[in-house]
Amino acid sequence: MAIDMKAIHDSQSTLVMGVLNITEDSFSDGGLWLAPEAAKAHGEAMMKAGADIIDIGAESTRPGGAKRVSEADEKARVLGAVDALIPEGAVLSIDTTRASVALAALEHGAQIINDVSGGQLDRELPHVVADHSDCLYIVQHWRGWLAGAAGNVPDADTSRYEHGVVNDV
Repeated sequence: MAIDMKAIHDSQSTLVMGVLNITEDSFSDGGLWLAPEAAKAHGEAMMKAGADIIDIGAESTRPGGAKRVSEADEKARVLGAVDALIPEGAVLSIDTTRASVALAALEHGAQIINDVSGGQLDRELPHVVADHSDCLYIVQHWRGWLAGAAGNVPDADTSRYEHGVVNDV
């Protein structure tokens, strides 16, 4: 089933995004959907409950310094969920900061890339999206880095904006 991404982009109504965390250290559900069968069932349940988009994240970005998962683990988790939910007609957003994960997910049928690092963690990620003009790109502002992502200790106080949020961003 082809999904009209222009209609999603131009929607005049509010769309509901269900969050499917497939990581063991999520602040909201801590690994409940890590198994592929559980991820599929949860994604389907959110769609049945009215979610228009399922946002799949396989690496926690919780405040206070979540630890990075390997690129291979993130990719395997994401692709397992994408491959399970695409046949169900899901509109899938991939929450990743890695160009390789975004590319693989788009090649498997995902339609949206949700980059919480604003393109700062992997400078190739915006280029992957640009090469896939049929996908949507959510670019977020992110103050804290994942542990090990930038070689430094993550900033535990990522909510402090010394000169106000607009000026600091």
